[in-house]
Amino acid sequence: MSDEVEVVVVVVVVVVMVIVARFSRCRCVRLWMMRTAESEAIKRKIPIKVGVYSFELVNRAIISDYTKGFIKIVVADEPKCRLLGMRAIGPEASSIIGPAQLIISQDRSVFDLESILYPHPALSESVQECVRMFAGRSVMKPSCFVNELRRKTITFDSPSTGAPAAKGNKSSPVPTYS
Repeated sequence: MSDEVEVVVVVVVVVVMVIVARFSRCRCVRLWMMRTAESEAIKRKIPIKVGVYSFELVNRAIISDYTKGFIKIVVADEPKCRLLGMRAIGPEASSIIGPAQLIISQDRSVFDLESILYPHPALSESVQECVRMFAGRSVMKPSCFVNELRRKTITFDSPSTGAPAAKGNKSSPVPTYS
């Protein structure tokens, strides 16, 4: 296949993804496609929970000596805990995000990610541990690993001002993660 044809195919795929995201009735698919689930949810005043799990706590990352990276999961703050978005920074990010894409497209709970069997040691274990952190079942406790594990709940208590009221282990009204 020539380079020109490959470029056209990539452009067509991106255009189709944008069209699906733009006209989809499922809010979570649109949030996933925009890759800004957290900021988009705040803009739409959707109460959310955000969890960050650093690769510094993942056995495979420690073994391979590449601990720079993290995953970030955004879920709706509701009893079902729908998965709204996930971001992975670091090695094997594309394979880590795969199962999350399936869960989002089916509008399922984030806890469905916990039931997937992950190999050990693997970077994808970070997804399972981050989900367990939402449920309070993680082996690693956020109170012990303050810099490596972070979780935050953003609700909108003041409908007149529309300002988010953040709850969690940071005092900033809008979470920032580096």
